[in-house]
Amino acid sequence: MRWAEPALFYWGWYRENTGVFLVLLALGLGEVSVVVPLAGTAPLFVLIMTFFWSGREKPSWRVIVGAVLIVLGVFLPKANNTPPPSSVDEQWVPLSS
Repeated sequence: MRWAEPALFYWGWYRENTGVFLVLLALGLGEVSVVVPLAGTAPLFVLIMTFFWSGREKPSWRVIVGAVLIVLGVFLPKANNTPPPSSVDEQWVPLSS
């Protein structure tokens, strides 16, 4: 094991946990309907960063299509603008009269 590998491991660990902390902080401070779609764009940012930091490895077309599908999967349910039911009680139907 080279000396740089443990340092890269700890740097990755620090950045991953900082990202999780920031998402949880955003969920605590903001609305879920705003935070979750923004957090769902993370695969696109990772894909863009691979072009800048990965000199040896380029992402294949499958990785690119997968990242785009993940982001679409986050945003497509939001595209349906039907409002949710206002309360659970309105959906409740008694089984006996």
